[in-house]
Amino acid sequence: MVIILRLIRFIFPLILVYFFFQLFRNIRYMSQGRGYYSSSQNSGNSRPNDEFKRTRVHRDPYAVLGCGRDASIEEIRRCYRNLVSKYHPDRFIGQDLDEDFVRLATEKFKEIQNAYDEIKRMKGFS
Repeated sequence: MVIILRLIRFIFPLILVYFFFQLFRNIRYMSQGRGYYSSSQNSGNSRPNDEFKRTRVHRDPYAVLGCGRDASIEEIRRCYRNLVSKYHPDRFIGQDLDEDFVRLATEKFKEIQNAYDEIKRMKGFS
């Protein structure tokens, strides 16, 4: 019985610290506007599909384009053009595909564009 009480006395503070850490992390996450809803959409209704706020973690632009950091300008352009031709939203609009699929392709296309622009700024080419 004494061993159980000592074990509880040791574990209980650890559990409290863990839950307070999770609570603090969630509060900080929501205060940065990364929650499921933006502040104007949180009206108590069920989660709307179109207004669902998506956040993307900033990815390495070279990883987005699928090339290495030591790639030449020609290789970067080739990777960029291949991805643009693959994910361009105009390819999917006239094919009677789901709107969500077209929206995801548009988001991917924007991500590719932003990565290419960032690499252009870093490397100093146009």
